[in-house]
Amino acid sequence: ARRSLPSPPLPLRPPKILAAKAVIEAHEQKLSLVDEMKAIHSTQAELLSMLADAKSMELQYMLKADIVKKLDFVVQKEENFRAAQQTELAEAASVAVTAQFTADKDLQGKALAQALEAIASPDKAGEDVVGAMFTSYFANYVKEVQGSTSEVEIPASVIAEAKAEILAMRARDGNDDTSLPDFPTKVSLASL
Repeated sequence: ARRSLPSPPLPLRPPKILAAKAVIEAHEQKLSLVDEMKAIHSTQAELLSMLADAKSMELQYMLKADIVKKLDFVVQKEENFRAAQQTELAEAASVAVTAQFTADKDLQGKALAQALEAIASPDKAGEDVVGAMFTSYFANYVKEVQGSTSEVEIPASVIAEAKAEILAMRARDGNDDTSLPDFPTKVSLASL
């Protein structure tokens, strides 16, 4: 007849079942760890993205601040140039009007009569002779400049000073580049 296999003793089964349950728990913990690692990785990626955005914004801010500083420097240079031009123009006008006034006795007489009239009756003061001379000088100057097509040579000292300022600004910013573009050597008065 048939022989059946003897069944294992009862005390051996529970340890196998316990071992299988332990293996299942270990696999569940591994799966749990994998899920936790995925969550950590996702959070880490978000943080790195936020950090990159913050650094990008910081760089943009620093770049903007640098550009604003350089533009302010250019504006200051332009204002200094305009002030120097105005001073030179006023001095030239003063010299020209003084020379014209001292050479013309008729103008001196008209200016004296106008001054005495203004003292006697300020409401009835006539035309300001000297003021009209200055106005005429400036009007002629503007007309000459606007109609000018000739170019004026820019002094080499001005170009050298501009180059030195650019290189000094680069050095302050940590830029060692010493290459400079070619600067114009002539300028039209009408373009100023």
